[in-house]
Amino acid sequence: AMFRPAASSVAVPAGRVLAARAQFRHVAGVAALHPPPLPGSEAGVGSNESLENWARDVQSALPSLIVRALPPPTSPGSSGPTLVLLGVHHDSRAAVREVAEAVAALRPNQVGLELCERRFKRLFPFGVAAFAGLPKASRAEAQARLAYGGEQLSAALAAHRAGARIELCDRDVRATERSFLGSLPADVLLAGSCAALGWHTAGSLAVWLSVSWQSRRLCLSSSHEFAPDIVSGALSSALTADLSSVARRLAADTSLSRRERWRKMRQHIEAAAEATAAEQKLATTSASAPLAPAEAALEAAAKGRIVEDRDAFLYARLRRLPGPL
Repeated sequence: AMFRPAASSVAVPAGRVLAARAQFRHVAGVAALHPPPLPGSEAGVGSNESLENWARDVQSALPSLIVRALPPPTSPGSSGPTLVLLGVHHDSRAAVREVAEAVAALRPNQVGLELCERRFKRLFPFGVAAFAGLPKASRAEAQARLAYGGEQLSAALAAHRAGARIELCDRDVRATERSFLGSLPADVLLAGSCAALGWHTAGSLAVWLSVSWQSRRLCLSSSHEFAPDIVSGALSSALTADLSSVARRLAADTSLSRRERWRKMRQHIEAAAEATAAEQKLATTSASAPLAPAEAALEAAAKGRIVEDRDAFLYARLRRLPGPL
């Protein structure tokens, strides 16, 4: 009834009425939120099931977030808080608002941010309290300038207002960068750097220069039986195995001079490079084509070093936090 215009009033557009109703339902849903059932409390009886039910209710009230609730460990001698994980899309404006609403409604003892000390200081160079003390217009202007990380800033401000301790639970960004770059083969790193600068031809050239240098060393080696195989993270293992085989066969052929061995090896490398270029050109026209070895190496390194390692670090830090929630 509160959204139905009176007979003498100006009619409200239907779209605006629907938006107002949606906002009212959202506000009502957030207002109904409460902290999760904790072990030892009356609501915490059968805590795993009640915690799952609670998480579903929170998820429906905060649709822009992904809500998961984990009970404390039950193994003997272990302890830890009940964890409420709020997953966000870093470019979601709705998530910025809902993260603050969640912290205010759930009243946790501490709020863990997926930030390291270095990145936290970029958001709050003078601390959270100093930022919170800025005029509202200044805070809004600073938040509007953030392309990503708005939900982290919002959560920190909400924790400050609620009196909750702020914990930084991410590995240092420089350590993550070193781990990621260190896990990449040298030629993949060089090719990826050239591609990032738009120098795709230079990146490809660098890969084949590396392969040529290794091939030359192997085919001219007098102890080829003990020499290492040709290695490339940017080319397929089948191709590098074939090049290694050819280089060893030429090295074992004593009827050839060093110049003839290298000439034959170079011809094989040039043919392999032409075939690889043709395959890559064909692959770019197919949506279902598998990733090229260099791209696959970059993806595996990103998944392992940037995602999985940091997830494990985050979870370990969260589990060590004191307090029930």
